[in-house]
Amino acid sequence: MRGFFRVLLLATGICMLASSSGMARPPQEQADVTPQSKLPILLKRFTFGNGTVTGIVMNASKPLYAVPGAQVCWQTNCVTSSYPDGIFTIEIVPSGIQTLTASLEGFNTVDQTVYVIGNTLNTQNIAMIPIVKDSGVRYRIMTTWDAQVCWPDPNGPDCGGTGWYNDLDAHLWVWGIPPNNVTYHVGYYFHQNPANNDQWEYWLDMGDCYSFPNACLERDARQGYGPETIAIKELVPETNYIFGLMNANQGQSGVPGISQTSALVRLYDDTGLARSWPVPTNQGDKNFWYVFSLALNTETGEGVITEHNCIIYYPDNSNPPQCTP
Repeated sequence: MRGFFRVLLLATGICMLASSSGMARPPQEQADVTPQSKLPILLKRFTFGNGTVTGIVMNASKPLYAVPGAQVCWQTNCVTSSYPDGIFTIEIVPSGIQTLTASLEGFNTVDQTVYVIGNTLNTQNIAMIPIVKDSGVRYRIMTTWDAQVCWPDPNGPDCGGTGWYNDLDAHLWVWGIPPNNVTYHVGYYFHQNPANNDQWEYWLDMGDCYSFPNACLERDARQGYGPETIAIKELVPETNYIFGLMNANQGQSGVPGISQTSALVRLYDDTGLARSWPVPTNQGDKNFWYVFSLALNTETGEGVITEHNCIIYYPDNSNPPQCTP
């Protein structure tokens, strides 16, 4: 029966997962609106026919904020997210990999993949980004990933002591190009605190979008799907803005590599969605995805995107990542 299950899922484009090495993360305040559903790759059954999809439309730039009034559609089958909690429920959605579209004035329209199990209530939240040009910032970087709450047990209600949270962490290095000496690291990382006799501790540095470094972590999440969102208010000349994702609990038993998390990074600017990157699935089992960097073209005033898109080990906190052979 196990062999039949794997062949059937592979036929629908869903793969089995494998664990790999990395660094664990301690408990942190939950920022999601509600726990997310289990991943279809770990379901013990797969049925055909129509299913129902339910979830919450979330404001990706504000913790605990829902988006009521959004239109959520599968093709021409549309519903409106409720007030004030942003809940939507769409019935009669065919089984398999489907795409939902959410739209609302003041937000960028977003497509969200959902894995539908027939004759089942399927949970999939949707994250929406407020339009950047109306928000007083220059860029927003939004990350989502699979909706699994805990590894290795998809049904575990509490990861404490029995499993590990499905937790990806967004990191942004603001790194000066000589002779500029501007450096800053936005994210959640292991930090040496000089005030505590060089004690090492986990450190959540939110940054600041209103003063130096003109970049901040707007939303942090740690139990599946996300979103995690970093905003950049302005680009400083002779400075690189370097973005990547770490799989916080990779290396713990049953936790897959970051390449198997269905992570998706979207970069928004004043034109809307500027670029998007799905996580590479063919670059091994290291725990950090170095996605892209931004720099200001001082002649045009425009930001220049450099794609890196490589899976590496998490770099030193004091130094930005580099793609290596």
